[in-house]
Amino acid sequence: TVTLVIDGLIALVVYLVFHHVHGRVERWVERIFFHEWHENEHRLKLFVRHAAHVTSVDALMSTFRNAVDRFTAQAGCAIYLRQPDGDYRLAADNTLAQAPERIGTNASIAVALRSDMAPQRYDHLQADLPGELAVPMSHRGTLNGFVLIGAKPGGECYRPDETEVLAFTAHQIGLDLHALRVEQLENDVQKLNH
Repeated sequence: TVTLVIDGLIALVVYLVFHHVHGRVERWVERIFFHEWHENEHRLKLFVRHAAHVTSVDALMSTFRNAVDRFTAQAGCAIYLRQPDGDYRLAADNTLAQAPERIGTNASIAVALRSDMAPQRYDHLQADLPGELAVPMSHRGTLNGFVLIGAKPGGECYRPDETEVLAFTAHQIGLDLHALRVEQLENDVQKLNH
């Protein structure tokens, strides 16, 4: 029984030392190898906080485009907003080469985004669109717009954590866009009443 107790104490000490060293090594590896990614993510989330205070749709779309380009290392993007006829039209100067001016409401990418309301890789849709990833901007189940994002420099695919941050950002910008439109409608109503 004494040997059993000694073995148990040794196992406990080894576990505690390993757990302590493991945590330090993990933080060190994270800091050295993923520092740039964390900085990039932090800048994008900071943009989202600031975007809530932008007062025009054009300025919001322009700063959103710049933030996405910065996050994706200038992979290029094209932002599309829903029009009254249901089609989607380029909202701001795009940085994604060969992005069409308009995408129809029944285009395969628009249908896929409306049905899932989640980021889509669209190479399998025969969408004939530039880029690699489409990220929805929605509010209460309505696809108000989306962003086509170019392929990463170097040919890598977007990792799930990158896609998740882009999806969060696009969703928040979609909410900001909706708020700006509601504010504009309220202003128009007030002008009509005076």
